[in-house]
Amino acid sequence: MRHLSIVLSIYILVSTSCSRSEPDAVVPPAHTAKVLSDDKYSSFSRGNDPVAELYSDLADRTPELKDMDAAIAKLPLMEAEATKAFQTFEEHNRSYYRSAGSHASSLADTLLRMKLQAAIEKSIAAYDALSLEHRTILKQTEQENIRIRDLYLVLQLIRTMPLIEDYQKSGLPPVKPLMEHLQKAKKVSGRIETLTSNSPGSK
Repeated sequence: MRHLSIVLSIYILVSTSCSRSEPDAVVPPAHTAKVLSDDKYSSFSRGNDPVAELYSDLADRTPELKDMDAAIAKLPLMEAEATKAFQTFEEHNRSYYRSAGSHASSLADTLLRMKLQAAIEKSIAAYDALSLEHRTILKQTEQENIRIRDLYLVLQLIRTMPLIEDYQKSGLPPVKPLMEHLQKAKKVSGRIETLTSNSPGSK
């Protein structure tokens, strides 16, 4: 969370600085206008993700982002290969202890059952100590995966927000059609009021 806060703070500072130095009218690159075109943007309302669409388009044209995306995509397979041996080893041991516990529980002699269960617990504790480093690294890897996911989402927002802001500055439609329609609507409402006031039932 602290790392994310730092990243977001940097983005706010950069955005503020850019807003002060940019001219009033900013024309977005043609590729941005294409991604945000009417036909394209209409698909967003059908469940597509505008942030993901804009970022994907940007990453296709930005080598550093494209390389980073490729590295992220490789991580699951690399993790599976790196952890396969220990995961298999771990499952073999846990499976054995589950079976041993089941057999111990089936003993009719209470004293023997308690002694055997104690021996199993001691063996499990020894195995846990032996494999502690491996399991700790797996836990750290899981936490790092969560961190990567969070940072990647932040990156997508930081890189695409300037695009939508540029689009807003240059692509805002003129207000004239809205005003003209409002005037027409007012004329219609005025006519309705006139017809209503002149009707026999209104007197």
